Amino acid sequence: MEDEERQAFLNAAIDWVEATWGETACPYCGNRYWEVGSPFVLETASRDELTPHFPVMCSNCGNTVLVNAFRAGLLPEPDEE
Repeated sequence: MEDEERQAFLNAAIDWVEATWGETACPYCGNRYWEVGSPFVLETASRDELTPHFPVMCSNCGNTVLVNAFRAGLLPEPDEE
């Protein structure tokens, strides 16, 4: 992923988190501020496929949630291309 494409993805991911999670608090520390990390690919065990994810991290305690970029609607599913 090139720098411009990566930045556009990160901006879209931030918008998605803000729209979807809103003021959702971290379940561990109660903080309401989140940071979005760079996307990466995970291989699924059940389907032997690669799926893009991005981390969403609590800015206080570091609790991290992985979000599937396909399910978030940030990238088209492979069969939709």
